Amino acid sequence: MEGRQIRAVLVLVVISCVGFQIRASDPIFIESFDESFDGRWIVSEKDDYKGSFSFMRFVQICQFPSPP
Repeated sequence: MEGRQIRAVLVLVVISCVGFQIRASDPIFIESFDESFDGRWIVSEKDDYKGSFSFMRFVQICQFPSPP
């Protein structure tokens, strides 16, 4: 009888953990992008960043092996 109770408690704990994880994964902040970015967008002053993305620069920074 004691084994069944332990198993029932473990099942309830697992179900509770799964439910908590599902609830925790809901987004808290949602950006609708309906409004313009004027006044909210901050332009970078860094020389390294001019607003463009370079994959090869990303690879160098992250120290990934170069593509063949």
